[in-house]
Amino acid sequence: MAHEMERFDHAVFGDNKAAWHGLGTVVEGNPTSAEAIRIAQLDWPVHKEPLYVEGAEGGRMAVPNWCATVRGDLPKDEPLRVLGCVTKRYEVIQNAHAFSILDELSGEGGARIETAGSIRNGKIVYMTAILPEVTRVVDDTVCRYLLLTTAHDGTRSVQVLFTPVRVVCSNTLHWALGLSKNRASIVHTGNTRVKIEEAKRVLGLASTYFEVHADTANKLAHETLDDRFVGAYLRALWPDQPTDIGTTKSENVRNRVRELYRGAQKGGGMVAVKGTAWGLVNAVSEYTDHERTVRATNGRDVDEARFETVNLGHASQFKMRAMGLLTRALKAVGRDIGVTVPSDTTDEVAAQFAVVGSN
Repeated sequence: MAHEMERFDHAVFGDNKAAWHGLGTVVEGNPTSAEAIRIAQLDWPVHKEPLYVEGAEGGRMAVPNWCATVRGDLPKDEPLRVLGCVTKRYEVIQNAHAFSILDELSGEGGARIETAGSIRNGKIVYMTAILPEVTRVVDDTVCRYLLLTTAHDGTRSVQVLFTPVRVVCSNTLHWALGLSKNRASIVHTGNTRVKIEEAKRVLGLASTYFEVHADTANKLAHETLDDRFVGAYLRALWPDQPTDIGTTKSENVRNRVRELYRGAQKGGGMVAVKGTAWGLVNAVSEYTDHERTVRATNGRDVDEARFETVNLGHASQFKMRAMGLLTRALKAVGRDIGVTVPSDTTDEVAAQFAVVGSN
């Protein structure tokens, strides 16, 4: 493995090109889910085993109502074979079963499987597929991906995330747009007819999401911003802390994102990007996806940690928060784009833009 990730993790990506998340080994063509599972070495079973604790006089005692999820391909003396602790009611979903829905998506909607792999020694597995349609934002292009993921440690169900990826920079633009959510939970079934219906349902949800996303992106590309608005926005997104003295980490981040916005970001000279709200969204995303410090802890590879936070963790949530703040700030200065993204920012933060103005 080029990235090693963790000891028992592997990845593959097809189409004879590197994937947007940068993990794995390139192969030619677009594999089926079964082929991707085999090449990415995800063809191992998961099963449940009883949990025990030390009992009286050196014996052991079973833990009631709890089990361990275990990789069936690793030796019994390998601690990393244990993936998580779950209740006895937990239903194990095998990798092949979880990802078979993407084969139906390929048949129903023309999706092409591009990547597959695991992180955290198999605790989380994923597969991505690219849809044939793209989003045009003036002279910028955004591809439409489906990221299917499940966790064998009991932390999440099988889900499909609708993931817009900006071609020029591989920014992932996760937004929870109004009633059009950015993910769908998957129903598990071996029935072929039901799986086809499930694929159609997911594609319908994805289509709605990407249509709203495209409309919002193009509205942002036609909103020009002045320096006062950008400065207030960045300060609201990365505020100084009460204990800060002199130049702060937050100030350094704001200055770097401002540089990206003013032309340093990839594609900074595009009409859709230069001086626009769309350019500000992508400056924040480029910093969050590619420049924000991500630590490789507990033996984890930096690329693996970045992939997880960008798509499933803090960075994904932060980009949604950033987009929510931007839509509320535009509305506060009389530039309502007709979409309000849910945000945890307070009314007071958004209201400060009412006195900032924008050209």
